[in-house]
Amino acid sequence: MAINYKFNQWRESGEATTEITERGYKLLRSGHGFFSGQTIGYILYKHYILGESANVLCREFKQVPHQTVKAVIRGSFSPEAFNRFFDLVENEPEQLDKLFKGEILNV
Repeated sequence: MAINYKFNQWRESGEATTEITERGYKLLRSGHGFFSGQTIGYILYKHYILGESANVLCREFKQVPHQTVKAVIRGSFSPEAFNRFFDLVENEPEQLDKLFKGEILNV
C-alpha cells in the first residue's frame, strides 16, 4: 500500500496516515541507485538503533549485496541518506520509530 506523501494519505483508500515530518520525508526521498531511502534508512535503523550486525542484515536483505549493506552502514554508499538518518536520530528519534517499526511504512 502506497502513501501519497503530499497529502499524508493512503493512495488506494484516501484515509489519513500518521504525519511524517519534513526530516522523515527527506530521508525517505534520499535513495541511491536502485535502493530507496526507505531501504537505506531501514538498514541503518536495524544496525544503529536495534543493534543488528552486518552479517544478520545481509541474511535479512538478500536482494541487497553484502558489500552494499556494509557501505550503507559505513555511510559511503549514500552519504546523503546517512547524514539525514543521523539528523533524525539527534532531532526526532520518535519519528524513526514511527517510520521503521511499521506504524507508517510496511517494512
